[in-house]
Amino acid sequence: MAACFDIFLDRIQAENMFLLEAQIRQGGEITDHWARFPAHPRFETYSACKTFASAAFGIALDAGLLRMDDRLCDAFPEEAAAAAGHYAEAVTVRDLLTMTAGLEKSMLWRDGRERRFEQDWVRWFFENANFLQKPGTTFLYNNANTYLLGCMLEKRCGQNIREFLRDRLFAPLGLGNPEWIDCPKGHTVGANGLALNADDLGRFGQLIANGGIWEGKQLLPSWYVQEMLTPHAVTAEPLPGEPNYP
Repeated sequence: MAACFDIFLDRIQAENMFLLEAQIRQGGEITDHWARFPAHPRFETYSACKTFASAAFGIALDAGLLRMDDRLCDAFPEEAAAAAGHYAEAVTVRDLLTMTAGLEKSMLWRDGRERRFEQDWVRWFFENANFLQKPGTTFLYNNANTYLLGCMLEKRCGQNIREFLRDRLFAPLGLGNPEWIDCPKGHTVGANGLALNADDLGRFGQLIANGGIWEGKQLLPSWYVQEMLTPHAVTAEPLPGEPNYP
């Protein structure tokens, strides 16, 4: 395994890639680790954050705080009145989790203008959303799905995603108190903005590999971990290694 790790690092250097940190775990233990900075600082992990947000939703679903069939519009009746498309009222938690909400376009990109200037992202979303497809039928990668799910959870329990996970996931995993950016209204963005290092990600990956168990404690419901690992939508976009990948 050490030889493979060295080959990997050599390849990174040969291609002038700016690697921050790399780690290999085997049998639940760290077998190889390389870091550019000795202090192992945390950096924004972008869309890897969505999996942490999903963990929060799994815990909430298991506790009955959310249900798969809960409708998005019911959580925000005033704002949802502005949504376009006759499918808007049918969108559920399940559709948001599987990125099959039927939206015309992706929204709330990391560098989007709305994230710089809009104060109320929930209201902005519904005023600009167009639900063209029947929910549950068409995949469209969308940061708004994760953000809105987080807002739904916050309405149910009074905690944003970061607060919700602090004692339920972060502390038990030994992650402490990671930073996670909020929108202007104080809702955790969820789709990105969570600062972690390789050890943090490795611990979370080990948790998933163990079926949601960490040090003998079931932190994530086993049924939800299985759902996380099960394909729920077919995409038309090629993956790395497949023909026609950009």
